[in-house]
Amino acid sequence: MTTTHNFAPVTVGELLGQQFFVPRYQRGYRWTPRQVHELLDDVLAFIDRPNGSFYCLQPVVVLRNGERWDVVDGQQRLTTLSLIMTYFNSRMPEDEAWDVFELDYETRPESRAYLKRPLAGDEGKYVDFAYIHGAYQAVRDWFAAHPTRRGEIESALLNKVKVIWYQLEKNEDPVAMFMRLNVGKIPLTGAELVKGLFLRSGNFEGEDERIRHLKQTRIAREWDDIERRLQEDSFWYFLTNETRTSNRIDFLLRLHAQEIGVEAMPDDPSWLFLAFSKRLNDEKADVMAEWANIRQLFLRLDEWYRDRDFYHLVGYLAATGRPLSSLLELADCNKGELRRRLKAEMLPPVAKGDVTAENIAPALQTWLEDLDYEKRGDHRAIRQALLLFNIATLLESDRVTTRFPFDLFKTESWDLEHIRSVQSALPESPDRAAKWLDSFLGYVTGTEDPAGWRAAVHDAPVGQIDALSIDALDMRNATPFPMKEFPALAQRIIEKYDAEPDREADNTIGNLTLLDAATNRSYKNAVFPIKRKTLIDLDRSGTFVPVCTKNVFLKYYSPMIDDMLVWTAADAAAHQAALHTALVRFFAPAQVQA
Repeated sequence: MTTTHNFAPVTVGELLGQQFFVPRYQRGYRWTPRQVHELLDDVLAFIDRPNGSFYCLQPVVVLRNGERWDVVDGQQRLTTLSLIMTYFNSRMPEDEAWDVFELDYETRPESRAYLKRPLAGDEGKYVDFAYIHGAYQAVRDWFAAHPTRRGEIESALLNKVKVIWYQLEKNEDPVAMFMRLNVGKIPLTGAELVKGLFLRSGNFEGEDERIRHLKQTRIAREWDDIERRLQEDSFWYFLTNETRTSNRIDFLLRLHAQEIGVEAMPDDPSWLFLAFSKRLNDEKADVMAEWANIRQLFLRLDEWYRDRDFYHLVGYLAATGRPLSSLLELADCNKGELRRRLKAEMLPPVAKGDVTAENIAPALQTWLEDLDYEKRGDHRAIRQALLLFNIATLLESDRVTTRFPFDLFKTESWDLEHIRSVQSALPESPDRAAKWLDSFLGYVTGTEDPAGWRAAVHDAPVGQIDALSIDALDMRNATPFPMKEFPALAQRIIEKYDAEPDREADNTIGNLTLLDAATNRSYKNAVFPIKRKTLIDLDRSGTFVPVCTKNVFLKYYSPMIDDMLVWTAADAAAHQAALHTALVRFFAPAQVQA
């Protein structure tokens, strides 16, 4: 077999008749029947998939050694494919049998013959033979369960199932490559496969060796620079909600693939490699130009990150689930126009269309008034509205330089929390109920140390003993925790810090804010002053607190501050009005229309 490139998809049919040699540094064959069945199931699923061009297996890494190929990685897959082809041959006349590729194992020379007769009864001779025998039996069992699909599977394996053929250069050390592959430092999947396509020597045929080396070095260096930049969480989470710790450049490659019209195929883990393989194997392919386009895409995203306006506009849209590829489609214009387009994309559905000074305010008012926490379908919209409130607040003045930290917002899981407690949402387990009381006792005693609570409560001067605090302390010290009595005591605590105890639960957006999940769980539905103290402590310690959440607990939006320790209906209404005002200014017609 000859290949025009050293990194390309190769059909199983093209492997027939080849000779492979498995060096001693590799372990023996160890696939289980489950793995064999999964491979055949995948091929069957591919056949039944509409419009499937071909199915790609993981890489086979080889080094040319005379007439044979030394297998550096992929011998498990090659052995399994050999067993499947042997099964096909067992059902055919000898003169019509396929010329199955040969596999020689350096540590087990007899394996070559045994692969051709895996039911010969020698499975107990070596461990390898036992696994080979089990895998072959698994092949037979699978086809026994799918008796009508043998012909389709055979045709697909020969013509449409491909391995990613990675041929090492002559000067590469196969043992070193094997070690690197198997300790996971350069997994040949996704981005690393595409990197191999860009760096292969065949891309620069006919060029001076020094020039070739310079071009390969440039791509490799710039590749590493881009990956290093994407490893910065502040940049990464500005772009996406994906949680990924390595090969983040894969995200950029997918964006570029979509830019050039390649349809994403999430069900096929090899689609990205196959897309670039097809493009770079074209006779007219210009590898350096293709790489320049990818780098230009990165530079555009980096420019958006550095521009404070674009950082917040793009960051908000990405955080709320808008694909970055769709935002790039809007960017065929100057910066001023792009700002308007992005703001138009941020409008809630109820306000989209012909935005005028007369209709924007009532449209946003209707949207905010209709949001209700009790409607589970509204949670996403409420979260987006509160996030938008923070973005609009930060961008309201050019003199403010603070940036919203999308990385912390996403990794710390900030979500919805009632400002005024809702009794129905009280903790329902003894552990959480005890923590709820811990927060209350810590607040009323001024110490987080349980040892100091008794002294602060029971040793208080006569006339200053708080019966509610004593009851809370007694309940907290009771064993087992009296869960049945907890709701009544919790209601007494809530009413003490509620200026309007008869008011119904408030599920409007005016009574909601963003709070990190860890803090929310730690004092589920605590009373307002405890939440306020906790948020102030978090902010004082340097922990990220969204600016509007901080303003809420400082009662920044309340026109009259009679009591900093209660949250009234008037406070909630003022909060909602401030949110509405901020959005109206943010979406002023001049800001969203060309």
